[in-house]
Amino acid sequence: YQLTTETSTYPKPSITFIIRPFKGITHNIHNLLINSPPGPQSFPVTLEGPYGHAGNLKNADSILCIGGGIGITALLAYVQSYTESRRAGTSEASRLVLAWSYCEREFEAVAKDMIPVDAKNLGVECIWAFTGEQGGTQGRLPVAEILSAEVAGVRRLAVLVCAPGPMADGVRREVVEKVGTGAMIDYHEDSFAW
Repeated sequence: YQLTTETSTYPKPSITFIIRPFKGITHNIHNLLINSPPGPQSFPVTLEGPYGHAGNLKNADSILCIGGGIGITALLAYVQSYTESRRAGTSEASRLVLAWSYCEREFEAVAKDMIPVDAKNLGVECIWAFTGEQGGTQGRLPVAEILSAEVAGVRRLAVLVCAPGPMADGVRREVVEKVGTGAMIDYHEDSFAW
């Protein structure tokens, strides 16, 4: 659910929440929204965090973000930061690849709306794989191929991962196999499981 809209609609800054309702508070928020009139809704929210730290991307020639499912939310912040630094001329990286595997179509439109409109012109490439059962481009994200393509021709690659455990483990294995084959790889992993 998108609780507030992008800043292009409202002149003041806003925050967008992407929520997959399960039990507890996410279920309560879901019920609040479906029982409310159409349009933006206001209600108090307490935010906790952030946890961990942001990956240091300052020395990277290229950035590879790999996400699975709701893990796209952490990576979209890096896309935003990258595009802002490219506009300001302060980014060492000339390219950012956002590779995302997802099985719920509802997230696709929300994620696309959160990518800056000039992202492609600033060096952002999106590689998305729908893994659900409702048709479309199906299959697994070809992580090994994507990583090999990004390692070729760069001195330093930053790899950021936010995905379910098995997917993150697979990306880590692929990165380990590439260590020592040319480019320096800085690996950063974020987790959304608790």
